[in-house]
Amino acid sequence: MNSIGEAEKLARGAKTDERFWAKVDKRQDNECWPWQGAKTAAGYGLFWPERRTTVTAHRYMYELYYDEEVPVGIDVHHICYNKTCVNPHHLQVMSKLENTRDAYKNKTHCAKGHEWIPENFYYKSNGTKDCLKCRRDRSRNRRR
Repeated sequence: MNSIGEAEKLARGAKTDERFWAKVDKRQDNECWPWQGAKTAAGYGLFWPERRTTVTAHRYMYELYYDEEVPVGIDVHHICYNKTCVNPHHLQVMSKLENTRDAYKNKTHCAKGHEWIPENFYYKSNGTKDCLKCRRDRSRNRRR
């Protein structure tokens, strides 16, 4: 997926923005605005501002509303934790590492059900948590 560059911004006309807004369920400013268009397998909204250019709907909204390009390598984070939300007041930019760590902060257990307690996890270099019990199990299974 690409960021919306200057050329795309200049080429983007009212019709593109109308197509975008037609897929937004706009509600009160303090509520989530669910994306009604296509979604990724992970549940994030997708938008095609022009042929062969795909962007996430929340990233497009952030750039449209704040009129600033989000640099490559920077994520647009949902402070509401709703993947389909495109309310610009629920979006903020942060590094991939910050966004990944934030996604894990509310999780209490790993996928195998082990509790996320300080003695039982570590942060990998990409910012994700890894369960030490699961890591030991994987290591044991490889040795067999």
